[in-house]
Order: sequence, then C-alpha cells, then structure tokens
Amino acid sequence: MRVRNHAPASGRIGPLSGTAGRRRHGGRPVFTRTSGGRHRARRPGAVGRRGGPLVRWSADAGPGDTGRDARGDMAGRAARHLTRRRPARGPAVVVVHLLDLADPGWDLDAAAAVLTAAERERAERGVPAVRRRRLLVRAGLRRVLGGVLGVPPAAVPLRGDRGRPLVDGADLGLSCSAGGDLALVAVAAGARIGVDVQPHRDAEAAAAPAEGWLAPAEQARIAELPAASRLPAVTRCWVQKEAVLKARGTGIRRPPADVVTPVADSGRVGPEWVTALPVPAGSLAALAADVPVPAPGVVLLPPGGPR
Repeated sequence: MRVRNHAPASGRIGPLSGTAGRRRHGGRPVFTRTSGGRHRARRPGAVGRRGGPLVRWSADAGPGDTGRDARGDMAGRAARHLTRRRPARGPAVVVVHLLDLADPGWDLDAAAAVLTAAERERAERGVPAVRRRRLLVRAGLRRVLGGVLGVPPAAVPLRGDRGRPLVDGADLGLSCSAGGDLALVAVAAGARIGVDVQPHRDAEAAAAPAEGWLAPAEQARIAELPAASRLPAVTRCWVQKEAVLKARGTGIRRPPADVVTPVADSGRVGPEWVTALPVPAGSLAALAADVPVPAPGVVLLPPGGPR
C-alpha cells in the first residue's frame, strides 16, 4: 500500500472522525481517547492518571512552556514527567504532538534556524513539499524536546541513528511521522516507541491484497468486518505496522507482512503494544511501544517561534 509518500494536499485539517469532538482551549485543541473508545477534548487543567503518572495539561501554555499560568498550575507538567524514570514494567509516559502542516502560520525560515547544518541539508534535498515537511517536523521535534530538557531548541543534542532520532544522554524514546497535511511528534520516558499517521484513501486500501504486505491472518480478520469497515481497517493495519517497525528500529527494511497486527484499534504485536491515536477525520494514526501506554492524548503544536 503506497501511503507513505503523499505530497501534502491543500486545505486545513477537518473535524475528528466518528463521534469525536474538537474543542479549543486557549486556541489549542486537545484530543484524547476515553476508556470507551470515543474521543473527547480534555478540559483545561484536567488531571488523568489511567494507571500511569499524573499528567496535567495547561490550556494557557504551549507545549514546552515552563512558566506558571494564571491559576498557578505548572505548565509543562507532562514534560517534567518525561524526565523521570518510570517504574520497571510500568506504563510509559508518552506525549504526542500534532502538527497541521497546511497551517499558513508556519515560518520556514524560523524552523530552519533551529536545525543543524546537516538537518537543513537533508531538507533541501527534497522537492518544495518535502522540504517544508522535513523542516517543520524536525523543528517541531526540537521545540518539544527543548521544553522537556529545558534548553533552546537549537541546543538539543539530537542526532540520527539510521533515520531514528536520538537524544544523547537522555533515556527518551522518540518518533515522528508525516502523512498528508498532518505530522506527529512523540516523546516517551524510558520506552521504545513508534508513531505513524497516514491519510486514508479507498483506492489505495483496495489495492493492498495485490501488493502483498497484508498477512493472511489480517486479511481473514478484515474479511469478517462489515463492508464499510474493511478499507479503513486496511489503512489501520498499515499505520500499526509502520509504528511497530519504527519502535523496533528497523523501519520498512523488514517486510511489513511479517508484522501481524490486531486489525482492531489496539492490541499486541509480538512484544509491542499498539493503540490508535485520535487524529482529524480522513487520516488514521497509531502508536506502538514496548510497554503499555495508558490511552495517550494528542496535543496540537501550533506555529510559533522557539520556546
């Protein structure tokens, strides 16, 4: 299924799919998955434990901010939890940020300014749409990590290992993905993670059986679904495979058919746990981790300068 290399389409992101809602807190929508599988917007300052460390989201501060808001709550509490060592075999703390790549407010020059020369050179090798995506995603990752580590984005000791981002001296799992107008930047404390987001297109999903990347068990499970659910399930399988392969550090160098996904929104794939991420309608996204992840939310990372 060729869903990895789409050039960004025109237009802005739309409403969440299904019964999901979209609300804005301080101009920033916050999406989260409830225990019943539906999506809802987390209210400002809401506290969730869900079996993991306490996380408080501030509506008045952007991702990575470290100041206090008007109520005295510490913004960036989630970022500080990322720097703490999680208990052995306990759930992971994962913070996932969503970028709307079609937002005209992005400043490409400002994004390029926080990158290294090697990162800028890699971005310049792409066509304009690819250059834009690479600049914004890498700068977004640096911006998020700057908030976690308490340093300017340009000072984050970020490097790559066969395409996988790493931070020297920090026990952080990192993963990024882009598809269509959307990108994800995920950071986890003490866990291996992978994320993937892709637009769903019926024609491409229908071609998947002939392309050979679906395992026989997956095809059998998809065939048992209602007709209207089968093609979206194919795209869900793809994003789960990509997320798992990123978490394992192999990427598509390993045949995707070797990764047998649960087809459902969540489940196990070998040693990894996979779960769906709430993203706007028309796309599907998944997170994979080597430890359980308690229903991660997705926070919009808006355009803006370094924090």
